[in-house]
Amino acid sequence: MAIPLSKICELTCFENIRLVAGNDSVIHKNVTGVTIVEAPDIAEWIKGGELLLTSLYNFHSDYERQKEMVTKLAEKGAAGLIVKISRFVKDVPEVIIETGNRFGLPIFELPGDVKYIDILYPVMCELFNRQVTILEHYKKCHSKFIDLSLNEGTLEDILKELSNIIRQPVMLLNHDY
Repeated sequence: MAIPLSKICELTCFENIRLVAGNDSVIHKNVTGVTIVEAPDIAEWIKGGELLLTSLYNFHSDYERQKEMVTKLAEKGAAGLIVKISRFVKDVPEVIIETGNRFGLPIFELPGDVKYIDILYPVMCELFNRQVTILEHYKKCHSKFIDLSLNEGTLEDILKELSNIIRQPVMLLNHDY
């Protein structure tokens, strides 16, 4: 269950986070999770859709590894990379910005005074709330159809309920239309 990255960017925890690369791709990326990255081989461990946080601790001066990491993250379908500045890097390295732009991977700059947890909790909360909302909807739909079947609802009743659920007209046709 994913949330568009553009919606995540609207959270208050993103007020001081600046998008520095991949501007057009933010609208099209979906976030399925958020995690911390401090190893350049993180791409081997992600499934896709992750929003990743890093300070570049283990490879802050190795620009080739940074380029390789961003390339692999984009290839694996990461939703975006947030680079915390001030402790190990003063700015997001240009190689990361260029590679993010080349591959359409959103790159964000996180001020050094913001703690990872201030990003992790709100994003995960948003993802969990979305899942709960969807599960509640599935349960409600399931209950309505169970009620219809137990109360011997007609085919017309079932079609009407389906139309209400999907908010679209429904038509039942036989093989001759």
